Amino acid sequence: MLLRTLTLLITKFLFIINLYINKVLKTSKCWVWFRGNLEGNGFWKEGFTCTFDEKPGILIESPAFVTCRVPNWRVLTTEPDDFSKGPNIPDKAVWKII
Repeated sequence: MLLRTLTLLITKFLFIINLYINKVLKTSKCWVWFRGNLEGNGFWKEGFTCTFDEKPGILIESPAFVTCRVPNWRVLTTEPDDFSKGPNIPDKAVWKII
């Protein structure tokens, strides 16, 4: 009886964890906008995985960069048509959320 109860509790726990991961933490491949140099030359950089959760902004990860959170306007989840055409950058834009 104890073993059956324990098995049922573990099954429910795993179901809740799976539901949380699939509903709250959505992860996908994404492209991140980098501003380039003083002359502009910004570009969309591929090779990132982004995680959408309840916190502000989007968590971006890549083996080549430090994991950080950036504002939504810097991220695309579909490949851009033109890698040098930037997003609409808000006035006084925040580039990184700490």
